[in-house]
Amino acid sequence: MNQPTTYGLIALQFLFYRLTIAAPNTTVVAINTTVAAPNTTIDVPRVQYYFFDDNYHLMDENNITISGNKTLIVLVHGFRSSPWTGVVADLGKSLVQWTNSNVVLVNWSKWTQKMDYTDVVVRLPTVATHLVDWLNGLHDRGIIQSFDDVTMIGHSLGAHLIGYAGHRLNGTIKRIIALDPAQPNFKDSQKNERVDVDSGQFVMVLHTSTMFLGLREPVGHVDFYFNGGQMQPSCNSDTVCGHVIVLNYLADSLKNSSEFKAYRCHTLSDCEKKIVDNKEPTIDMNINTPNSTRGLYSVLPSKKNLKIYSRFFLK
Repeated sequence: MNQPTTYGLIALQFLFYRLTIAAPNTTVVAINTTVAAPNTTIDVPRVQYYFFDDNYHLMDENNITISGNKTLIVLVHGFRSSPWTGVVADLGKSLVQWTNSNVVLVNWSKWTQKMDYTDVVVRLPTVATHLVDWLNGLHDRGIIQSFDDVTMIGHSLGAHLIGYAGHRLNGTIKRIIALDPAQPNFKDSQKNERVDVDSGQFVMVLHTSTMFLGLREPVGHVDFYFNGGQMQPSCNSDTVCGHVIVLNYLADSLKNSSEFKAYRCHTLSDCEKKIVDNKEPTIDMNINTPNSTRGLYSVLPSKKNLKIYSRFFLK
């Protein structure tokens, strides 16, 4: 894989040092669903999976079948982050509140907190093995009937983790949502090492910080470029904010499915220049964007009060 640009790597390292990883206010022990580590010479940290009920309380593993008629949404955080990082937790809560699904937050912060970015990238296949084995275990136990019932959402490096896991599952996951997938080390990587159209039955990608941190090129069945994809006006040219704000965009679309109107653009350059084809029908960017959707789209959200994004960095 390519070596990352110096600026991009430094920015990524800095990004998640700014994000908080405070533990939630709960005395409930995380569900023990970790899988055996694959053959490796490194010390493999645990991967944990947090199930939540409709009130955002941790569920006992034995009771997960109570919601067996619901679909499963799996949310995966990125580098230097965790399920308890403010913006990740906010999205998790929104998924519980606004979707009729079982929601699971994957905690692989034991990896992302203790290793350098490039080390985590190298070990991504090992972490993906944990995730794949866990999903197969849910299927074998009847907790999920089919991978047609599964949506996986990943941010930054977590987007490539779910993409790689999707490859390992032969693209059978119903829906993959990649939130500003990380660019360093992945710009020209082999297709099975990152998220792409073969990661799932339907892969949608949201691009918000493509100058340094997020992947610029389209890699999904449908790729949405917000404000040209490079910078976000709500962030006042703050690249870090631009990379993180994508989680807030998805959360906002859960509360209002027509919040983000998307306009067809025919080339990447057109999307970046915000040149759209007004003759083509618009679509709504949200978690239920039809699986038949294909191509590149431009989304032009209005500038919002910057105060609502302060929770990115609040403890």
